Amino acid sequence: MSYRCPGQFSQKIEAKVVECPNCGHLVEIFSDELRVLCPNCRKPVYQEAMPSCIDWCPAAEKCLGSERWRQIQEAREELNRLRSEGARLSPTEALKREHRLIERLLRVLERASRRLEGGEQVPPELFKKSLEFIRTFADRCHHGKEEELLFPLLERRGVPKEGGPIGVMLSEHEEGRGLVRGLAEAISSEAREKIIQSARSYIQLLSQHIQKEDDVLFPMADHLLSESEQRELLERFEGIERERIGEGVHERFEQLILELEGLVEGGGR
Repeated sequence: MSYRCPGQFSQKIEAKVVECPNCGHLVEIFSDELRVLCPNCRKPVYQEAMPSCIDWCPAAEKCLGSERWRQIQEAREELNRLRSEGARLSPTEALKREHRLIERLLRVLERASRRLEGGEQVPPELFKKSLEFIRTFADRCHHGKEEELLFPLLERRGVPKEGGPIGVMLSEHEEGRGLVRGLAEAISSEAREKIIQSARSYIQLLSQHIQKEDDVLFPMADHLLSESEQRELLERFEGIERERIGEGVHERFEQLILELEGLVEGGGR
């Protein structure tokens, strides 16, 4: 008699889209896959761990076949290990992940500017919430990690502050703060043209700034900092997050970005 999995009648393979934790690219993964490679950065993207029949069914190995069952168990063990040990991003990877979220905010601002330029209405709360994201996440949290932790450590490892990349980054941080103040004033006075001008100046500055850090400064840090220094730095990054904006920072601000993306696409209608 042929063997038939007692639960196979309810099996249904589904696809979903998840965000690559390394580069932010949207990746399709099927429910029967444990991991796939991100087509953008070629790093592995893992399926969210969910209870399945493999965890509780005594017939799981027979149903799947010994080889497939063994592969799944090994992949799960690898995933658990990565989550507890290696899943922690390096300090620069953590900062790059934050860059991807900031870039989504920049795209929201550009879309909102185009709508204003075209004479459309944009919900007032979009710009107010964008300012909240910039001041809290991008400046206090992200720039705080760089200015108070990463940059001083790189200086101690011989990277000059004056006349080098650190000085340029610090100068651009200050320039960005000035542009944000100008944007806030324009929003407060409802000066449409000034909002567009300030938003686009900020977008241009931050886009170029992020590219410089991703392509120049962060590879330098990866090369100069030892493994122990990187571990300690990442722990101190987490301390800044807890101290300044609390636990669950990415979840909170990712949700805010989703809200802003919805507002800029659907607002004013």
